[in-house]
This record gives sequence, C-alpha cells and structure tokens, in this order.
Amino acid sequence: MYKSFRVKNFRCFKDLQINDLGRVNLIAGKNNTGKTALMEAMYIHSGNRDVKTLLRIDHHESYRMYREFMPTESDDDSRSLMSWNTLFRDFETSQSIELTARMLIGESRFEGDVFDTSVTVSSKSIESSDIDDILSQLRIEDLERYRYVDVLEIKSDTDRRSTYLAILNGRVRASRIRNKNPGQSDFLYAQEKIDSRLNAHRYSNMRQSNDLATLVAALSDIESRLEGLELLFDGRRPLIYANIGLSQLVPLSHLGDGMNRVASLILAMSEVPKGVIFIDEIENGIHYTVQKDVWRAIGEVARKHDIQVFATTHSLEMIRAAYEAFAEAGKLEAFRYHRLDRGEETGDIEAVTYNEPALDAIASFDFDFEVRG
Repeated sequence: MYKSFRVKNFRCFKDLQINDLGRVNLIAGKNNTGKTALMEAMYIHSGNRDVKTLLRIDHHESYRMYREFMPTESDDDSRSLMSWNTLFRDFETSQSIELTARMLIGESRFEGDVFDTSVTVSSKSIESSDIDDILSQLRIEDLERYRYVDVLEIKSDTDRRSTYLAILNGRVRASRIRNKNPGQSDFLYAQEKIDSRLNAHRYSNMRQSNDLATLVAALSDIESRLEGLELLFDGRRPLIYANIGLSQLVPLSHLGDGMNRVASLILAMSEVPKGVIFIDEIENGIHYTVQKDVWRAIGEVARKHDIQVFATTHSLEMIRAAYEAFAEAGKLEAFRYHRLDRGEETGDIEAVTYNEPALDAIASFDFDFEVRG
C-alpha cells in the first residue's frame, strides 16, 4: 500500500509530493492539474508497462502495437504521431522521470513493514554505449531499415533488469512488460467501453472464489429488485444476467449504465487483492442518487480484499457522497481527499491532502473552488 508518492519530470509535473495516502483516495482539482497523470505515474511505478497508458492511445483499440512490425511507406509521419517525449515534462527527454514511493506491507495501515522504492524512466539515445545490448533485447537486428527509432528504459530498484520499449516507425516493441514490484494493479480509463467478455471472465473468477455475494450486495444498493446474478451464454458470448423478479432473467447491460459501471468496478477490484486500482473520472455513468451507495461498496470491497483505491473526479456531488458514505460507516479514517492546484507564484502543481480531522472541519464547506474552472 502506498503511504506517500513523489513524481518528478513526468508529463505536467516538475516535482510533486503527495503524502498521507489512505486506503481510498479521491483526487480532484481544476482542469490540467494532472489528476490522471498522477495516477498514470503511480500505475507505472506499481509495475505496469501498458503502452496504451504511456502513449495515451485510444483504449478502444486492440493491442496490435505488440505485433511484429515491418515498416511501410505510410509510416513516414510516425514520429509526429507517436513519441516517448510526451511522457517528459516540457518534452525534455534529457531529464529522467523519477517515481519514488514509501510503501507499507501488511493488512493494517499502521502495522507492517515500510520500505522505499523507486522507478526511473529514461530516453535512450542511439549513441548510448549500451545500445547494442538494448537492441538485442528488443530483437532488433537491422536498425537501418527503420526510419525512426525511439527507445525508452524503465528501471525499478526492485527489479534485476530494465524494461525497454522501442517505437519503430509508429509501432512499439517491448523487451518485456512487467517488473517485479510488490502487488498488482489495474487502471480503469474514463472513456473505455465496458468489455462484457472481460466482465464475464472476472465474474467466473469471483464465482469460483465463492465471493459473488460481494457483487450482488453492491448492485442491490442500486437496483432493489435484484435477487441474484447468473452467467449465461447468449449464443455468441457469455454474459452476466440479473434476476429482478421477472419471468425471465435480463442481461445486466439492460439495467442501465450505472449498474454496468458499478459491476465493472467491483469485478475489477476482485482481480487485484492486496493490490491497487486506479479509476479515472469515477462519476462517469453513475447517477448522483446512488453515488453514496457506490462509495459504500468500494469501501467495503477495498477493506475485504486489502485493496488501495485511487480515483479522480470533476464532480462536487461525488466528493460529498464519498465523505458522507465513509462518515456514516464510521470509516472516515480510511478516506483521503486530495486537491491538486497550481502554485500562484511558480505555476507548479502542488497537492493538499484532507484526512479525517480536516474533512470533518470542511464537511459543510462549499467545494466549488476545489474542482471547477
């Protein structure tokens, strides 16, 4: 579990330190203050090397970038379309990205082993002394046949070897995808289409571990008629069906975006026990009338499976709903609200954290300046 995190030279961040991280963390702030970028940095630190996250590629497309690439004449403009320099602050690749964290291992936030760990992200020049070894790991034998090559090194102090990623005329080749940082993580993107097949797979895993009651309880808070769930084959693919007391079961997708969104959240969390989940724009598809119920479910699943949650929001209602849900459950000590703002003098992004005492003090305060603008 993350206790604190520092990011330097990544995207919009010069040097950001965020402290006093809790089990459930909600990140807000005005536009262009790096809410999503902060979670991306932590996602990379946690061990993920997802190229779509690194390059912010449309998350609806397939993983075609990992296929073997043969350059074509249509790739002349690939450099302008895809480059690692978008990761670096002000596109300055001469400065490495530094991601450092203080971590805690143990079921309790206040008990267990604490240790520091870091990940460094660097752009590698073709003139680098070790470039031959890097190209060998990337299985690149004939460098001259590529008109544009951009190499990235991701090195963790918990891993014996670096991960290398190379953009070759608009496609990506990787030496390997994950390092050995403790834990596991998942990132739920703001505009990503809900994958019914993936949800069906996660449902099967949840059913196998006899944990389905967790999902049913969470969805019952939104749809009071829900009596149970079943995984059925519709002739093309497995789908989750709901029993809401009608003569037939109905596909869960027919019960609205909110039910699907919440189901996807809970199912994704079930796949990362003792890990970390990142949720971008958590309010998407969730009506304000059930937001408190959603936070209650997230808190319960996070506690049950020892998961740390990070989420971003633009919604005032979502902030208030989170506070009320954790306060009413007597679990406000597990919740942190973080606000990102640009300093008036420096223009650099800074973080302010509200823990239980601070949240109580501002409970009746208007959050408007926190997230609008």
